[in-house]
Amino acid sequence: MKRLLLLALLLACSPSSSSNPGDAGDEDETPPGPWLAPLDPNPRGPFPSGFLFGSSTSAYQIEGGLNGITDFGLWATADGGAAIANGDNADDGPQSRQHDSDDVAALVASHQNAYRFGIEWARLFPTAQAWSACRTAGTLQGCEAAADATELAYYKDLLAQLGAHGITPMVTLWHSTFPTYIDDAGVDWHTTGWMSPTITDDMAAWAGFAAGEFGASVKWWLTLNEPFIAIQGDYIDGSGPPGQVDNLDALKAALNAMIRAHVAMYDAIHAAEPGAMVSITQDVHLYYGETPGRPEDDQSAKEFSYLSNAVFLNAIIDGDVDLDLNGTIDTGEPSKDPAYAGRADYIGLNYYGFSIVRGYPGFPLVDGVALSDSADHGLPKNDLGWDIYPRGLGEALDFCAGYHLPIVVTENGLADATDANRPRFVAEHLAELAAKIAAGVDVRGYFHWATIDNFEWSSGFCPRFGLFGVDYTDPARPRTARPSASVYRQIIDENQVSDALLSAQPAYSVTAKCAQ
Repeated sequence: MKRLLLLALLLACSPSSSSNPGDAGDEDETPPGPWLAPLDPNPRGPFPSGFLFGSSTSAYQIEGGLNGITDFGLWATADGGAAIANGDNADDGPQSRQHDSDDVAALVASHQNAYRFGIEWARLFPTAQAWSACRTAGTLQGCEAAADATELAYYKDLLAQLGAHGITPMVTLWHSTFPTYIDDAGVDWHTTGWMSPTITDDMAAWAGFAAGEFGASVKWWLTLNEPFIAIQGDYIDGSGPPGQVDNLDALKAALNAMIRAHVAMYDAIHAAEPGAMVSITQDVHLYYGETPGRPEDDQSAKEFSYLSNAVFLNAIIDGDVDLDLNGTIDTGEPSKDPAYAGRADYIGLNYYGFSIVRGYPGFPLVDGVALSDSADHGLPKNDLGWDIYPRGLGEALDFCAGYHLPIVVTENGLADATDANRPRFVAEHLAELAAKIAAGVDVRGYFHWATIDNFEWSSGFCPRFGLFGVDYTDPARPRTARPSASVYRQIIDENQVSDALLSAQPAYSVTAKCAQ
């Protein structure tokens, strides 16, 4: 899970709060929001043969030891951790670099057959000299010689552990962190990170090495995690390096760099492993107009959805690259371009919920603003104040199905420290997923976020997303199964979400809260 989950373009030209979009129709009763439609995951049947039942993590969020060699690590620890809630430090988290066998044991105990995790570029090539040696060599053998041998062995051992238990790995190659020599805080941000003139070549070399080195054990690859959400945090609201605020030009440049990088990474992985399955994770966030039927609100919701959900997929699947993000493919912009098209073998879907938007015609890109997710929408909430909305997973799956590719749900979860709501959450979301499969949507797997509690970016350690809790005060960092892990295991064992299991789950309740 990325540190941000919705688009909020908080630009300097934000309209006055005195504007009231309801003025034109206050005499009429506002219809109920579509998010209040009841959940009815029927008909549904068993999950298909070979379905991947797994859970997800990311390297920076669980491994520890990455602060000094990654860009986000330097960002997160600057000024005593001022950018992170409670000054939390990722090194104090689950420390999976030393307890990876415990993570595998958690997967085995809950009968999962798949695991999504990250291979950290900065861990294998921690210095500019090591990476330069790899790039200069230009061969797999040369890069192996330049890589940190201990860390190379670590990831190979993790893959061996998974293989020994019949657990299918899914590997993410970029999950919001760069090595510091790729995103260098000591130079002008216009020339580093996604703005670097060599970023496409560097990303392709990283992906080619990873596929060549680990491809015999890995079929499923993810080049980039939630690309649009990641750079929205870095260039619009300043919640990550380089800390830019309201820089729309930088957002556009970074997004286009990411599209080019993914294309190069896709090609590099397939060159090393022709049978690989390669994609990105796309956070499909749903948007609804504040006043259903009000044209300005409905139009803004469409524009938010296009920008947040469709732009990247349109580029790498159809070859339509909206360089200026204006909603159309203009003259001079790639259209059905084979240099971009066909660079996804499936869609990795991350789903967490929805936002309400208020339309303001003329507002940059989206003609409106996203309202606070913590407002009462008539639905239960998780610990971060986000609505629990399992029916939305079906809507997100329908959106992805429009691209006519297989789908894997690569993230879906909630912050719930007490595990009061997660058992029902897991059951209802998987029931909705099963109903979509029964309706003909090609879904190959489901990965819950997360396997274990972890460092949740700027929110620190308060949000607890794990099927397994982690005691950060115990040096042994024990992983303890929560009741939701048992529910997930039952679904896996029965290969279905039965009516009996659904009805056995307690109703949603108010849980602990994490300040935002």
